[in-house]
Amino acid sequence: MKTKTIYLPKKLIVDIHIKYNQDNIEVSFNWNKDYKELPYDEEKKYRMDGCTLEKNNLVMKLLQYLLLVKNNKKNVELLVKKYLNMPDYELSKHISVTPIMVYRECLEYGLVALKNASDYHLGLIELIEMLWI
Repeated sequence: MKTKTIYLPKKLIVDIHIKYNQDNIEVSFNWNKDYKELPYDEEKKYRMDGCTLEKNNLVMKLLQYLLLVKNNKKNVELLVKKYLNMPDYELSKHISVTPIMVYRECLEYGLVALKNASDYHLGLIELIEMLWI
């Protein structure tokens, strides 16, 4: 299990716990503030306690970027675009549970969320949460 505390703007702190299982990854987010105070829209605020993700190269790389202090927004954008531009047959090699079209849609929405986020880590958390199984 990996754990990291990230200090965000407006005195927001999140403890991230990542558990790598054989076929999935469990991620939990423990915030120092009530969910009502999180900088996400109303629908997403209450889902920001964690998620279970497919264990694939993209997710593992995104989680590595999340645990880094440095703002790697450009690298994450390039990585997500790489997966978005893959032909269906190639993308299908990286996912097993989620249908390809749904996965693409989640990546597209996640990329928009990352670009529009006020903070890189907040955007990346939102992107990762969108990829839940």
